[in-house]
Amino acid sequence: MGSAIRAGAGRAAGGRGLTLVLLCALAAALRAAYLFETLELPFIDGPIYDSLAYLRQARAIAEGDLGHPSLVAMSPLYGWFIAALGGEAHTLRVAVVQMVLGCVNVYLVYSIAETMHGERAAIAATLLFMGYGLVLFHDGKILSETLGLTLLFAGMRMYVSRAFAAGSPWASLACGAVLGLAALARASLLFVAPLSVAFALLPWGARLEGGRGRYRLRRAAGVLIGLAATWGGSGLWNLHHTGIFVPVVLVQRTVEATTRMAWTGSLGEDGRGDLGVASAFDLIEDAAERIESRRLGKEEDGEPMLGRVDWMGWIRHSPSKIAGTFADAETSIQYGYYGERTEVLSLRLLPVSFGFLALAALAGAFLLWRAGQAATIVPLLPVVLGIVMVTTLFYPSSRYRLPLVLPLAVMSGYAVASVLAMKGRIRLAVWASVLAAAFSFFAWRTWTHALRDPALWHVRVADSAIQAGDVGEASRRLDLAVAAGSADLDTRRRIESLGHALGRGAR
Repeated sequence: MGSAIRAGAGRAAGGRGLTLVLLCALAAALRAAYLFETLELPFIDGPIYDSLAYLRQARAIAEGDLGHPSLVAMSPLYGWFIAALGGEAHTLRVAVVQMVLGCVNVYLVYSIAETMHGERAAIAATLLFMGYGLVLFHDGKILSETLGLTLLFAGMRMYVSRAFAAGSPWASLACGAVLGLAALARASLLFVAPLSVAFALLPWGARLEGGRGRYRLRRAAGVLIGLAATWGGSGLWNLHHTGIFVPVVLVQRTVEATTRMAWTGSLGEDGRGDLGVASAFDLIEDAAERIESRRLGKEEDGEPMLGRVDWMGWIRHSPSKIAGTFADAETSIQYGYYGERTEVLSLRLLPVSFGFLALAALAGAFLLWRAGQAATIVPLLPVVLGIVMVTTLFYPSSRYRLPLVLPLAVMSGYAVASVLAMKGRIRLAVWASVLAAAFSFFAWRTWTHALRDPALWHVRVADSAIQAGDVGEASRRLDLAVAAGSADLDTRRRIESLGHALGRGAR
């Protein structure tokens, strides 16, 4: 009997190994195809927008200017990541390494979902994660999303482990340290780590048994100590080099404007948009002024972020921002996800949208509740609530909400696995039909999405081509932008500005 059980376990382990190999191979093939296609666009050789600020971080590190304002104004760990890979002269190398990290992320999603809900749910969650094009899109950009997701997923894998549930000091310390590093790589994860401390105190039930109260105290303390060590070390490093104790990033003054103003569904296209959102270089200039003032003894460390929040405005505008956070639309002022899909086949073919993930995750939560296992959602709540805090305090951009793909994929995977395991033909048919209809509807919306302003896409490519030194491509894209026309005043201004940059005068 015992040998039969061991043999069955061995076969199951072998099947799991093969499944993982196939999923990772699919992820690698998809990323290779995407990278090959995107090389036809100038974005890797000609990074734009926030990418330039991250490259400035890497240059400061290479020059030994470790107190440069860019390293306290924006997530510093990504600058170190780029510098370690050779800096701005090796952006293709950075993109390739991020593609590898993208495959690691696929494995981590599988592992987290399997730990929480079993193998079937893990397979479904991983396929849905891979089918969401925005993840692949960011793997190929000089932006901190991929590194941030890798660290977040690694931290969450520890968070849902049985060693962590049992209060292992080492698992808890490592979890806190890695989640702390995730925020240093991507500041939009700022609230996730502290919330992970709080939720570690709660029992998780079902397959993720929380153990006794002392175990929960032990794991929460471990996360707190690991987080404090990471952020404290970063803060002391910045204090030594800049004179200001900055654990993650310098407080952004823009939180005053973003909590005061309403969300209209658009960030605008000029770098500030409807919410007065500062560009990366505005933040760096602000940091430079504050560092200089501190050096001259004219300014203290600065007002805490909570002191800058317009609390009534935050409460008043949060509903529309939460709706924007979970809307089936991608909002960005960076590279233009929808525009790139019009030219990159591997991206255009991916069928999963944020709207479907959100809806399927809601179905998963309902099914867990029906099964009396609602407590298993608890480990995912630090990510959900942490990201919602960021999107309501600032704005619901696609970059800010991207980490939600983890809890949404895990819960969606559970929904699919639960439906497939349902007993009773009618019940199975109804649930399967609803999920299939929802998937088809959102996939159709994704595949048939039309650009609101095609000229803007060509403007972005022209801007990148200028950065890459490809004047011919920049001129061709500018002609396409002019031919496409635009009703947007800002887009027309940018066309004119790029025309002057190319020496073509007004068009």
